[in-house]
Amino acid sequence: VAGYPGVYILALFVIVLFVNAIKAWRFYFVLYGENNITRQEFIKQYCKTIPVNVVLPFKIGELFRVCCFGYQINSFFRGLVFVLVDRFFDTIALIIVLIFVSLLTAQQFSTLLYLLLIFVAVVVAIYLMLPGLCSYWKDYLLLTKATKSSIKALKTIAGIEKTYTQISTILKG
Repeated sequence: VAGYPGVYILALFVIVLFVNAIKAWRFYFVLYGENNITRQEFIKQYCKTIPVNVVLPFKIGELFRVCCFGYQINSFFRGLVFVLVDRFFDTIALIIVLIFVSLLTAQQFSTLLYLLLIFVAVVVAIYLMLPGLCSYWKDYLLLTKATKSSIKALKTIAGIEKTYTQISTILKG
């Protein structure tokens, strides 16, 4: 194979295609149950966001993905949550690889690993605390005088609870 750079380019292309197919399948699984998005529309949106994710630095491409999928499912908040869930799974995979490589090479854990662990811990803490927070604020708002802003807050809490239920279903499935 030495002396055949085309083989390496082809192998790289196949690997990138394979990894993106797995990531697309996983994200489609995260979005499963969204009635507003068909498989064809999902593929269109996903393929549209891949080049932006590759070109733009600092995960700015993820904001584009939030906008694209948020628009498609008619909720930018839910689009953000679904992309965050997808990033969460990517982060866990990266943590496992970093731990494996560190143990295999007998190196100390990197600062990046600790930052990723903090991200995962914060997301898990939010996930675990969210039902209690929503319940508290619902009770509080229902006991106060009804205003336009309190009704809007209750609708927001209902949307958060709906998204939480959908994410819980995905994680349990």
